[in-house]
Amino acid sequence: MSKEEAEAFDRQIYERSRHGHLPDLRRVQACDWFYNNPWRRPYLVNMVFGRYFRFALQHVTGRTLLEVGSGPGHMALEFAREGFHVVGIELSGASVELARRVAAENPFLDSFGSLEYVVADFLTWQPPHAFDNVCFFGTLHHFNKLTEILNKVNSLLNPNGRLIIVEPARDWLTLRDAAIIALTRWLLAWHGAWYESLSLPNNYGQVEEYIRECLREYKDARDQNEAVQSPHDNASFAAEMLTALRSCFEEVAFEPGFAYFPRIGGG
Repeated sequence: MSKEEAEAFDRQIYERSRHGHLPDLRRVQACDWFYNNPWRRPYLVNMVFGRYFRFALQHVTGRTLLEVGSGPGHMALEFAREGFHVVGIELSGASVELARRVAAENPFLDSFGSLEYVVADFLTWQPPHAFDNVCFFGTLHHFNKLTEILNKVNSLLNPNGRLIIVEPARDWLTLRDAAIIALTRWLLAWHGAWYESLSLPNNYGQVEEYIRECLREYKDARDQNEAVQSPHDNASFAAEMLTALRSCFEEVAFEPGFAYFPRIGGG
């Protein structure tokens, strides 16, 4: 199963990199190829991923950090720039290849700690040492064996270490949320500020149909005719992740994020 997951993200990162994707929070460039993703514009990247990083930076401890599912490396790189000794573990070899290339080009060397990327399965990987911090940035929901994952995290944390999680809460979205999303899109489209034209509804049935489509899109994190991101996307949802986390760890901080902004802003 992990092989299928890795292959899905290999395909995704190859496609993105061919279209100019630069996974670096400080050097990111505008990329019109994206249409429902914050990577479309640098200021959107800062509002979304920059906010994730600033939240994590407030709560980390010590100097060593493991990022699980580091992808193309933008978060791991930013922690290394802050002086942390970082290891990013990732299933996708293509993502790690890009992450290493971007890190090799990093011009921000003052106070740089260290950075290593590993291609491995988190559950079977055995690092040479424990960490002060373990981070998941939008990756925990790809795991369905949450107890097993969190037990593994516990085994890798130093005493008084920190686990930092940033995850989508797609199961918490309601029809009322979807109605706000639909209205926002209609208003943007009306002013020519949405990536596609949207016909205004002629009756309440059409209103309700589009609201439900918006809700489905946000819960699945994909457009109606878009393929799933990977075989294990949405393997776990916010309620079960939070329950599992609170049963295994003492909660230090909890902060709600943007309910719908990334897909709206990226449009």
